[in-house]
Amino acid sequence: MAVLRPATAEDAAFLAELFAAGARELYGAAAAVLEPMIAMQHRSQVQSYASAFPDARDEIILDGEGRPAGRLLTDTDATGILVVDIAVAPSARRQGLARAAMDQVLARAQAATLPVTAQIMVTNTASQALFAGLGFAATHEAGAPQIAVRWAP
Repeated sequence: MAVLRPATAEDAAFLAELFAAGARELYGAAAAVLEPMIAMQHRSQVQSYASAFPDARDEIILDGEGRPAGRLLTDTDATGILVVDIAVAPSARRQGLARAAMDQVLARAQAATLPVTAQIMVTNTASQALFAGLGFAATHEAGAPQIAVRWAP
């Protein structure tokens, strides 16, 4: 089972590498040439999340040995819990860490009687499978780059 702990300033290098690992998967062989752009995109994401979700809960997903393996960012208000970002390092995938982290989010939502929502890129079939397996309902407008998912207690 994944353990969640609050992210701290000491996690900045891990979070930058987690972001870069995902970008390397996306860009493939071209990633080496694009490292400066990937670093810039990560800085932009950090600033964007801080601006759009100033009260978000930023957590590090730990593997079974207590090592950082991923990140979960959620934003809660009176209308529900938004999963802003969930990412697991490539070397830690397929171990149930994302599911275990999301189970904890759903437990929080159940206790507070709040729905949970997220936006998933249409190309991210792994996340689509994760959320579907957790009982989220999906809606997608033709041509939209993202799928909206929602779970209600």
